[in-house]
Amino acid sequence: MVFYLLAILPAMCLAQSSGLLTEKPWKFIVTCDSRGSSNGIQQTILGELVTEILSQDVDFVLFPGDLVSGYRSIGPAGFEAELWAWVEMTEPVYNDGIGVYVSRGNHEIMDVWGYYIRPDIDPEDNHATRWLNVFGNELYPEQMLPDNGPPSEKYMTYAVTHKNAFIVSLDQYAGINHDTPHTVNQEWLDAQLSANTKPHIFIAGHEPAFRAMHADCLDNRPAERDAFWASIRNSGGRTYFTGHDHFYDHARIDDGDGNPDNDIHQYIIGTGGASLYAWSPPYSGDNSYYTVEQISHAANYG
Repeated sequence: MVFYLLAILPAMCLAQSSGLLTEKPWKFIVTCDSRGSSNGIQQTILGELVTEILSQDVDFVLFPGDLVSGYRSIGPAGFEAELWAWVEMTEPVYNDGIGVYVSRGNHEIMDVWGYYIRPDIDPEDNHATRWLNVFGNELYPEQMLPDNGPPSEKYMTYAVTHKNAFIVSLDQYAGINHDTPHTVNQEWLDAQLSANTKPHIFIAGHEPAFRAMHADCLDNRPAERDAFWASIRNSGGRTYFTGHDHFYDHARIDDGDGNPDNDIHQYIIGTGGASLYAWSPPYSGDNSYYTVEQISHAANYG
């Protein structure tokens, strides 16, 4: 068995001249962090996840980062080979017509991780350009991600409309610019959220906004994190999916206004196969004026 988050959404009822048409509820799955030692992948757990995804009749899968190990020592070509191995393992999902929406984690930027700002890498051949070879390449339309992101984050940051939901997948490492980690393109996100007309909003990115175990997350930049969080809340969003920490953790981020219905929930779902971590509260980051309340936690794959 494997552990992941399965979301079931109620469909909207559509008033039409012929009467009331009710759409069926639909589902999607969220998981991430499948990195391991076999071609950069934990193949056993990822294989089980693929089987489970195919059995659940879901519309799409969100996978916010750390698909592969991507260590700097393997070089850009080795990194691309790991990505292709991941695509090969998940090919049955693609072939079944299930949407696969991935984003980069810190293990997809290991050539520059720890070397910001503007590291000394080949601008024409690095992990970012190799990512685009796999997920931003017209030669492979089946896994090509949407291209509606900011100019420096094409096929890394993007938005998708699906039925009655609006989904945003965020790169948090400045795309091909390699200049500012642990942040999002807030101007782009604000414009996307402002234009959205769907009632359900789901935001995904690799790093937790409020620190659990790892210190290297959006908590590194609390003012920018707070602006990000406010933009989700002000647009009506109530859900942020993330990974980085290898466990499942659901927390409500209490904004202190006495109304729990407008609080955003952070779901850490780093359960895709990477070695599990042992952790328990407190949430010891810079939480600003928020209170982070754990709802549930599981440190296993299933």
